[in-house]
Amino acid sequence: MEELEETLSRLKEETSDKAKLLESIQSDKATISRALAQNKELKTQLEELQTAFVKMVSPSATHSLGKMFSERKRVLQFDSIATCV
Repeated sequence: MEELEETLSRLKEETSDKAKLLESIQSDKATISRALAQNKELKTQLEELQTAFVKMVSPSATHSLGKMFSERKRVLQFDSIATCV
């Protein structure tokens, strides 16, 4: 009988530990989701700022900067795709 009580106590403790672990995992998942959404928003804002900057510079520099920002955008999009995989 004592052995069964010890087994029951151990199982209850394991169940509690598993519930705490699951709660922690779910919290981490929500945190990661928020971070990814924030990262996406920041990338969008960066792109908007870059576009506005290109429009503000002189026409002779616009072409060079436009190419540079286009390349940067391509790299950011690639990074975004790579993090989703």
